[in-house]
Amino acid sequence: EYYLDDGEYDSAVSYMEQIIKRSPEKASHRFQLCQIYMQFGQDEKAIEIYKIIAGSPQFTFDEQLAAVEKIVAYYEEKEEYERIAEYLTTIQDETIRLTYWNYMCVPVTFSQPEGTYASLITLKLESDGIGTIHYTTDGSEPDAKSPEFKGTIFLETGENTISAVFINNYGVTSPVTTKTYFIESKQLLPPEVLANSGTYNYPVEIEVEETPYARTYYTTDGTTPTR
Repeated sequence: EYYLDDGEYDSAVSYMEQIIKRSPEKASHRFQLCQIYMQFGQDEKAIEIYKIIAGSPQFTFDEQLAAVEKIVAYYEEKEEYERIAEYLTTIQDETIRLTYWNYMCVPVTFSQPEGTYASLITLKLESDGIGTIHYTTDGSEPDAKSPEFKGTIFLETGENTISAVFINNYGVTSPVTTKTYFIESKQLLPPEVLANSGTYNYPVEIEVEETPYARTYYTTDGTTPTR
C-alpha cells in the first residue's frame, strides 16, 4: 500500500511477486497482485494470473470459482462473449462450467453416426448451453438465418448432408458440425416393443418405440393390427 500510495507501481508488483514466491499456496496474494495489475491498466496480466488460480488444484474450489468470476466479469464488461465461451471449454470442473451454462457454446452432436443405412432414419441434434441450433441439408454452412432445429430431421432416400451450428443467447457461434448419411431404401423399421415376451406376476406397462415416417397400430388379442 505504501508503494501504491507513492505511485511506485513497479516496486509494488516486485514486492508482491516476492511474497508469492515465499507463499505460493496462498491464493490471496495472487488476487492482490491482480488488483494491482488492474489498477494500473495491466488487465491481461491479471487475467493470466486469474486463469492460473482457476486451473490449479492446489487452490480451493471457492478460490478457483472466485478467479473464474473475475475472468467472466472482465470479459462480460467488454462484451467479449466469444472469449468467455472459449475460456469455459478449458475448465475441467463441471460444477464451475455449469455455473456459467448460459455462456457455453459447444459443437452440435448428432443422435446417429454418419454412414450408410438400409432403412429410413431420423436425426436429433443437441448442444450444451442456452441458445438455438440451426442446420442445412444442402451442404452449405448454416448460420442464424438457416432453419432452426426444433424436433426431428427426417432423412430421405439417397445422400443426405447435414450441417449444424449452435448459437447461444449472446450471439456466439460454435464450430460447424457436418455429417453425411446415405439411405439405401424407403423400408420402414418394425416397431420396437420395449418389454420381453413372457409370463409376469405383476402388471407390466408395454412401451412401443416410435417408428420413423410411420404411425403405429396395435392389438391385444393376437390378431394382425391394421388402421
